[in-house]
Amino acid sequence: MRVQVFSRLAFHLRLLYPKCFGYEFQLVARRISSSARHFTDSPLIREASLSSQEILLKDITELSDKGDKEKLRIACSNVLDNIAIFQPQQLIRIVDLAANTSNLPFKRELTEKSLRRFKANSSTLKMSDVVWMMTAAAKVHTKDREVINFAEAEVMRQDLTNFTSLQLASILEACAILKCTTPEIYSSLLSEVLKRHNLSRHILRLLIWSSAVAPQAFTDEQTIELIDKIMKGPLNQISISTIAWTLGKRQMCHKGFYDKIFSILLYEDITRWAPRVISMVAWSMSCNQMYSPEVMDQLAIKVLPLLENFPEQSLSNLAYAFGTLNHRAEDLLLKVVDIHTKQLQEDTASQNTVRQATFNITWACLVFGIFPMELLTLILRPSVAQNALRSNSKVIANFLLQCDTALRYERPNSNIEPLQLDVFLDLQKLLIQQLPVITDSSNYNKNMTAALIELAGSEKYFQTEALTYGPYIIDFELLLNQDGKLVLPPEGFWVEKPFIMNSATQGSDSFYQNVKFASDWYTVTVGDGLFKVALEADGPHHYVGNSLHVTGKTALKKRLLSAMGWKVLSIPWFEWKHLLFSTEDQANYLAALFKSFAHKHC
Repeated sequence: MRVQVFSRLAFHLRLLYPKCFGYEFQLVARRISSSARHFTDSPLIREASLSSQEILLKDITELSDKGDKEKLRIACSNVLDNIAIFQPQQLIRIVDLAANTSNLPFKRELTEKSLRRFKANSSTLKMSDVVWMMTAAAKVHTKDREVINFAEAEVMRQDLTNFTSLQLASILEACAILKCTTPEIYSSLLSEVLKRHNLSRHILRLLIWSSAVAPQAFTDEQTIELIDKIMKGPLNQISISTIAWTLGKRQMCHKGFYDKIFSILLYEDITRWAPRVISMVAWSMSCNQMYSPEVMDQLAIKVLPLLENFPEQSLSNLAYAFGTLNHRAEDLLLKVVDIHTKQLQEDTASQNTVRQATFNITWACLVFGIFPMELLTLILRPSVAQNALRSNSKVIANFLLQCDTALRYERPNSNIEPLQLDVFLDLQKLLIQQLPVITDSSNYNKNMTAALIELAGSEKYFQTEALTYGPYIIDFELLLNQDGKLVLPPEGFWVEKPFIMNSATQGSDSFYQNVKFASDWYTVTVGDGLFKVALEADGPHHYVGNSLHVTGKTALKKRLLSAMGWKVLSIPWFEWKHLLFSTEDQANYLAALFKSFAHKHC
């Protein structure tokens, strides 16, 4: 009985408190436990002859098989304290087994220390060890440049012709994840793998994915070639998601792929598609301005009953796609808002932070004049604005200004407290400080400036790159009378723009010190019979693809400028391009546009 009790006690002490007793105690405990049983053929007797490394490796294997993550982490932590006694092959096994723990920082530390141990034994490394080093480092997303540089050097030291196609693709994928800085490693790996024939679909997916993560390593032609190869067979969901994500990230259009996707969305059943695949396809279409009203209508209809199963990121990508492409699907967006609101209520962490998904969904709704009040209440909290200012986040600052402007001018009676004036100006100042100094306008704007001078006789009649008291800059700001004629504004009417003068005055506080606000807030007010006009030069990027359909970003800007009091006039690039060679024709075009505008509004 004593023998059994002592044996059991020794075993549990070894397992539960390895950090306290160390390897030698574990080894002694095993030997005492085994000898106490008096069984010469017992497995424990045989274990007594094993090294402490082998004993621990056996424990880690057993715990991994049992799925006991906490005890597995404790056992693996002994490796960290005694890394020098382990051989590379043992470390490979341990790191692979430690992948079953849920503690990423611990896995990263174990992997990095193991790779440093590899460095000390670099002369004994085999080709398979080099492959493992790269993929293991990528799995934990190590930022240790010493480890990454060592792994890169070991790859470049190998004869790449000896690697299999899968090994080459796996190393290339790892290089992309680790942001390897050696251009030769990408070119060498890619050149070798593209020589191989009959690459499997899995390898093609790895290469296509890598081209999105490391776009500098692949030419557009190489990426298109890889997509062409994988499209020769049937496309499963993984392939569709990978190609869609890659095309979106690289902002590349592959007509054959999108034609295939349009056909599926129009005529086939997508109820078995994973939410991530559906949302990735929609997001990719929006990134590359691939727009078809019929396809978007069908997508909205087919995806509506599936939304309950969509995770947060998928809802965000889907809503953002509809907003970017400016395709109204009110039922879909309202349901997305409802589901996302419930997700936030179930997640206590959302009470302190606002995630990107919330921003994207809210912005998509604002494009169509839909105001998700619960989400806006979260977004316009003072703490969110302060976080944006502390982190110098231009993206969040711009978004907050759009939300606040929309509420202030389009929902003035809402119960949501708008941003305080000083916070609003601080956010606008953040945007201005991060704008590049404008030294040379586009030819489009230069031609229009010359045409306005030709029409009015002086550049004093208009202002270029006019700053608004909000998130936008107007291409040309001017005054028109009831006859559509340009009117010379009174002195001091234009607001000086320090951010476009020169680098010395960029970000100057003088603009804010001289701002005058009517009723504590800015509104556009001009004399009777005059119109304050925002003249927008709408280049190709203001339209979806090659269509006449404006983007969601452009539609929202025009609507908010109108709400603030401007009369918005747009000059489409496809009309202006026919007038590029004649300033007189351009001036006549503007005169006719202004006259037509005045006639409609008088």
